[in-house]
Amino acid sequence: MKKKRILKIAARNKRFLAGLIDELIPAVIAILMLICSGTMIGASLYYGGYGYYDYGYGYGGLHGLSALMMVVFFLILIAFLGVEIYFYSKSQSIGKAIVGLKVVSSVDGKPVTFGKMLLREFIIKGASEVMFFLGYIWILIDDKNRSWHDKILDTYVIDVKETESLNAAGSDTKASAESDNAAEQAVTQPEAPSEAPDEEAGTITTEEASAVEASAAEPAESAE
Repeated sequence: MKKKRILKIAARNKRFLAGLIDELIPAVIAILMLICSGTMIGASLYYGGYGYYDYGYGYGGLHGLSALMMVVFFLILIAFLGVEIYFYSKSQSIGKAIVGLKVVSSVDGKPVTFGKMLLREFIIKGASEVMFFLGYIWILIDDKNRSWHDKILDTYVIDVKETESLNAAGSDTKASAESDNAAEQAVTQPEAPSEAPDEEAGTITTEEASAVEASAAEPAESAE
């Protein structure tokens, strides 16, 4: 018998916050790099055109400082990409890791693979951006808070901490029930399945996810 695991669907506000973080970090890095490169090019064209080659004016120092800052921000960009790839291997983005979210398969509830995460972030998300980002707005409509790219790849975004809390509570309830009934099991009889904790809104179980997937793949026999 497969172990039942409850997945807590990520709240819409947490998904929005994670997405905002994922967009802001590269945007800030790009803006700073543009400012530095613009300052460096502007100093070269303006002061170089007038023949001011740092004859006590400090223009060469401005050019050198801009070039140094450009290199620093370029290294920051490389570091950002490295960190992003690391979190992709954990089925997260930087924003999702900060907020405490993770992308899992809707089939078995397991974290998606690195390859599927890359496909999701760099290609499939484009489907959600067409028609004025309707695929992202769909999160507000879907009962499981899924976007179009979630539906295309059969994924859920879950709240890691709340999922762990729900499953820990379920394990404690089961252990307590087994301990209370230990004295009553002297008579040999089939063991009754323990009841899972009451499921709350915004949750899905791995068994439920598998059933949904199976029903979607089953051909319609009634038409035959």
